[in-house]
Amino acid sequence: SPDLARYATGNALDQLVRSLQADEVQGIVTKGPTVNRPVVISAIPTSDPTDVRIQDCGDDSGTHRITG
Repeated sequence: SPDLARYATGNALDQLVRSLQADEVQGIVTKGPTVNRPVVISAIPTSDPTDVRIQDCGDDSGTHRITG
């Protein structure tokens, strides 16, 4: 999806795209919930931020992969 670039950049985006493409070629589908807990770790300037850094850790332990 072209929307992926809204959520990841650089190496993270490249890795995500490669992984999804490999799954598609192999006919693998991931089912189940993922949990994200984003936290703002900095906002500059504080009064009207134009640069916001977010830290997140995705939990995919509730998912499973199946051959579609």
